[in-house]
Amino acid sequence: MTLDEISIILVYSAMAVYAIAFIAYAIDLARRSAAATKAADEAKVAMKVGATGADAGEAAAVTPAASVTPAASVKGGAVAYGRSPSLRVAVAMTVIAWLLHLCADVQRGIAAERVGYGRRGCDSCLRGRRGFR
Repeated sequence: MTLDEISIILVYSAMAVYAIAFIAYAIDLARRSAAATKAADEAKVAMKVGATGADAGEAAAVTPAASVTPAASVKGGAVAYGRSPSLRVAVAMTVIAWLLHLCADVQRGIAAERVGYGRRGCDSCLRGRRGFR
């Protein structure tokens, strides 16, 4: 197996790991959105109960304390949301993919005996272009 083949395998591996990270970020975003929606709904219910002049007993009946979680508490307009497992996986996969990508670039440079991200075209290919001398 040549260094160029190893470089290509590393690039494809990085692409797959980036895709896994993208899916994990999407899962985390969906969970955060659900928590924010739940917190907004609970805040609306609390405002309606407060506006009707209900006492604390009626408010507890409408929004039981068991349904309010720390992930859905509203503080200053923001939803408190801790580090989720999907976010940790997403960040870890992004770092792994970046390392694979870096290794692929280095391997490509070693295989070509030049900078791996240099121009790949030849001058004869570009001569037909306008403005090229």
